[in-house]
Amino acid sequence: MPQKKSSDEANSMSYGGLDALDFSEVKVVENGKASEKNGDQSSMNPTKTPDSFKGEDPTSKISCLHECCPLMNNRRSVRFIPENVWQKITKVFPDATPHSFESPRDDAVGNCVECHIENEEENLFPQKLNDWKKEITKPGALSELLKRGKQMNNFFPSSEIEIFLQHNAEGSISLHALHHNDIQRWRDSFSAIEKSLKSRKKNDIIKNQLNELLFVSSESSSLGREWKFRKLTCNEHEMAVGLPSVSDEEDVKSWLEKLNASNVELLLGEEYRELMGSLSTLESILHGGGSAPLKESRPPTVSIQLQEGTPTIIIDPQTCTSGCDVTSFSDECIKNGTVVSKLQNPQRAKPVKDNEPIDEGPKGPLCKVFVHEVENGMDIDVSASQIMLDVSQNNTALSSSSTGRPRRSRKARGGGGGGGFPLYEVEMALDGNLAHFRLLLHQSKSKKLFGQR
Repeated sequence: MPQKKSSDEANSMSYGGLDALDFSEVKVVENGKASEKNGDQSSMNPTKTPDSFKGEDPTSKISCLHECCPLMNNRRSVRFIPENVWQKITKVFPDATPHSFESPRDDAVGNCVECHIENEEENLFPQKLNDWKKEITKPGALSELLKRGKQMNNFFPSSEIEIFLQHNAEGSISLHALHHNDIQRWRDSFSAIEKSLKSRKKNDIIKNQLNELLFVSSESSSLGREWKFRKLTCNEHEMAVGLPSVSDEEDVKSWLEKLNASNVELLLGEEYRELMGSLSTLESILHGGGSAPLKESRPPTVSIQLQEGTPTIIIDPQTCTSGCDVTSFSDECIKNGTVVSKLQNPQRAKPVKDNEPIDEGPKGPLCKVFVHEVENGMDIDVSASQIMLDVSQNNTALSSSSTGRPRRSRKARGGGGGGGFPLYEVEMALDGNLAHFRLLLHQSKSKKLFGQR
């Protein structure tokens, strides 16, 4: 019987069993000599020394990474033993982790506060993702940037540029140049989070999906990862790459058409700042304290200015003419000299078949089944005798039919059959099975077919 725990003996609660362990076959080294507790029989049986148990921890299943016991108050997984029994165990398992008893608390998991914090973070993870998604859907720069990704060949704020050109405004409009794939990963992250919240995916699944979208493994980084985010300037010359060059006789609209083919997007200053902030917030949600801040390197800027009434384009820094290429990642490929995502490769459209009318009419011979409903508690044999007697008296015979009419089920007129029992007539295919018959019978009674067995 387990001993009752008193207030001053909280650490010596015993459940019996472990305190009766037999260590007779274990040699315990004391004062440099090995003592054999089993006398002469120990030489006949294989013995073990504490050295053979090094590295083994009998408490590993109930210990967390912080060397605490989150299952402290789970009576099915944890037992309490007195101090003298624990001393025996440590002689056999010197690497065993001790856990002192602690009463359950509302603000911790077992006796590990760090496990409690991690558990709270896991519970709040979907809510944080939902808050991040709501910030994007609010009217503003991020929502416009998200909508722009759904439009074909629209890699720049066309409405703002058109207003600037139509009104011949003084000054200039400045835009930041970023690669389309980098911005698209942010849009894909939004779509992945939206789908995961609807389908209630596990936290580990959505975390892995977002990490594959936004990060690449790196041995040079202390965190083992780096952002999938590139700067459109070459390292050798510090000049712009990926942007189409501007000729003297080229107007703004023709250059913007070439921009769409280069897979580069132009962002307003507010859009760029909020995009960087949104990505940094998402990264902190994913990794918490172990965050890798997004290095906001100065991207190339495209300025549209009016010089003597004529709009001109100025790229700062100037485009590189030494043949430097744009950096690419493992999920990208080069197509026609442009870095594109592998997922953007066009797939062959599947041929669409014309909708053919489906003939739902029965094929083959039909039969009619007459069902008499007998109430609960009545004897089946007596009821069958009454039905047969009534049928013989009325000279009613059952006949089969193969008229080819659609299957139907109806209740007999008058609501009564042989013996005064309710009669149902079910018309079904001759080769139908019992399950088919039961469905038609339930349908004739105006019962729901869903969930029927």
